[in-house]
Formats: sequence, C-alpha cells, structure tokens
Amino acid sequence: MDLTNSIEFSSGEGKSLLITGHDDKKVRVWDYDRGVCIARLEGHKDWVYSVFFHPHLPYIFSASDSGEVRVWRQSNYELVSSFPLGVQRLWSMAPCKDSNKLVLGADGQFQVLEVNIRENRIPSQELIQNKEKKVEELESEVVRIKLELTRKKEEEVEELRLKHKEELDEVRADHREKERTQANWVKQLEDEVRALKSNNTSMTERLAMAERRNQELESEMKFKFKKELDEVTEDLREKERMQANRAKQLEDEVKTLKAWSRVMTQRLGKAMQANRAKQLEDEVRALKSKNTSMAERLAMAERRNQELESEMEFKFKKELDEVTEDLREKERMQANRAKQLEDEVKTLKTWSKVMAQRLAKAKDRNAELKSERAELVEKVQHLHSEVKNLIVQKAAVLQNL
Repeated sequence: MDLTNSIEFSSGEGKSLLITGHDDKKVRVWDYDRGVCIARLEGHKDWVYSVFFHPHLPYIFSASDSGEVRVWRQSNYELVSSFPLGVQRLWSMAPCKDSNKLVLGADGQFQVLEVNIRENRIPSQELIQNKEKKVEELESEVVRIKLELTRKKEEEVEELRLKHKEELDEVRADHREKERTQANWVKQLEDEVRALKSNNTSMTERLAMAERRNQELESEMKFKFKKELDEVTEDLREKERMQANRAKQLEDEVKTLKAWSRVMTQRLGKAMQANRAKQLEDEVRALKSKNTSMAERLAMAERRNQELESEMEFKFKKELDEVTEDLREKERMQANRAKQLEDEVKTLKTWSKVMAQRLAKAKDRNAELKSERAELVEKVQHLHSEVKNLIVQKAAVLQNL
C-alpha cells in the first residue's frame, strides 16, 4: 500500500468505519474495530487526495489529482457517478453540513458545487446477467486461487522439508564433529593430567632422593671434615710432642753442661791448687764456648719451633678454610638444587591446578554441548511437527478442492 493522502471517520452512529485515499489511485474502507479492510474502490486515474463519508447523504465522495470527483454508494460501495471538473491539482474537498454543496480547492482556485445525483438505473435483466457474469468470474478466480494456493502450499511444504532436512543434517554433522572434538580434547586433558600426576610423583621421588642425598652428603662431609680435623690435630699434637721432647732433651743437655761446668769449676779450683789453672781456664773457655753454642742451638730450636707452630697454624687454618669453603660451596649447591626442586614442585602444582581448571571447563563445555544437543533434538521434533501440520493442511486443501 502506497502513501495515504486522506483519512476520514464515518459520522454514522454505531459504525466503526474509516475511509482512506492513497497514491496508488485507490480508495479503501476499513473496519477499525476488527482491523480489516472491507472494501477497495478503484477507478481513479491519478492520486486520490481527498475522501469522506457525506454527513447526511448515503454516499462516499473521492477526489483525485486529475480533477475528477467520484461518488460511491455506501451500502454496497458501487460507483454511482463521476464527473471531471477541468482543473489540475485538486488538493481538497469538504461537504457543507446544512446543504448538499461541496467546496473544492485546487491550484490557485476553489469551487462550490451543488450535489444533485441522478443514478443511472440498469435494467433488471441486464443487472442479473452482469451479476451472473460477475459470479462466474468470481468462481473462476476462486478455483484459480485454490489451485495456486495448493501449488504454493506443495512447493512450500517441499521446500520446508528439504530445508529442514538439510539443516537437520548440518546440525547433526556439526554436533557429531563437536562431540568428537570434545571427546578428543577431554581425552587429551586426561592424558596430560595423568602425565602431570606421574611427573609430579617422579619429581616428589626425585626431591626425596635429593633430600636423602643431601643428608648423606652432609653426614659424609661432617665425617670427612671430622676425620681430617682429627688427623691435623693428631699431627699437630705429634709435632708438639716431638718439639717438647726436643726441648726437654736440650734442657737436659743444658743441665748436663751446667753440672759439667760446676764440676769443671771445682776441678779448676783444685787445678789452681795443683798448678793446673791455665789448663782449667782453657777448659772453662771451651766449656763456655760450648755452652754459648748450645744456647744458640737452643734459641734456634725455639725459633724453629715457633716457625713450625706458625707454619702448622697457617697450614691448618688454610686447610680449615678450604674445607669450610668447600662445605659452604656444597651447601650452596645443595640449597640451589633444593630451591630448584621446590620451584619445579610449585610449577607442577600450578600446572596441576591449571589442568584441573581446564578439565572442569571441559566438563562444563561437555554439559553445554549436551544441553545444546537436547535443544537441537527438541527443535528437530518441533520442525517434524510443523512438517506434519503442513502435510495435514495440504491434505485438507486437496480434500476441499
């Protein structure tokens, strides 16, 4: 339906009628309570700009852009009369409430007309023949419409059947593909979870082995360090004993020399008495020289003892530092390895959580796919019902024909 140019309500009591004029050169009468078009008046050769129900005459008036005014009977919507006004652009038309006059407005002018309609009566026989002819035409049109409707129904049913069949096949294939993909994904996730659990167990065992090895290394290093420390301590004690024995030996020699010196002094006294003073002095000088030499040797022995103590202390300290540094390095390595193993365990735990989340998502997705499958099955059943209804309607139409 084209553009609506005019619209008017019926002034009759108890009538829910509405009339409209359109660009498609037609006039339509509507029942606005039911929302249906009850009549379509045709015959204008140009756009219809003005239509109305006459307020006190049983007629409908319509005016078109070509300047033609048509009068229709309200009872059966048949054309009663038409007359051209010889104007262009007949924009509007209005009735007078107190008379049969009409006021029409066109480009640059308006007209006032007196309505005096003389209906052309058609002879009764001719009217009957026209009615019969019209009935035959209507029956032929009804048959043609029924046949056309039947053909269209068959085409629509076949098209719907093919379309629904194709859609159903596509949906089934898509659902099967989704099920295969989902099953493969779930299987892959389960394999990954099993592999992670196995790897986690292996890493736990490796961590336990590393801890046991760490304890063994600590015990071994403690034992080795204690053994080396005992060896060094025993060596130092042995050297101390040797130095003590040497010092005692030197002290004994010094005591012997001192006793010898006293004896020689006594002998010198006696020699002086026996005229051996010179000889004794020589012996005393020799003894003093020997005593000096022994004192120097004792001093050298003490210095050597100090040097050996310093050297042993330095060597012991150096060896102790090396052992301590070695132990610290091994402790750092073990700490780093333990930290690395802890990081690997944390990573495995995180990955296990991620795998658990992915598995939960996969289960949720599987549930969603099952729900979608149920919806698709329901939709397919609904489509089957529609196809059956269409087949029943087709059978009813064919039976009516």
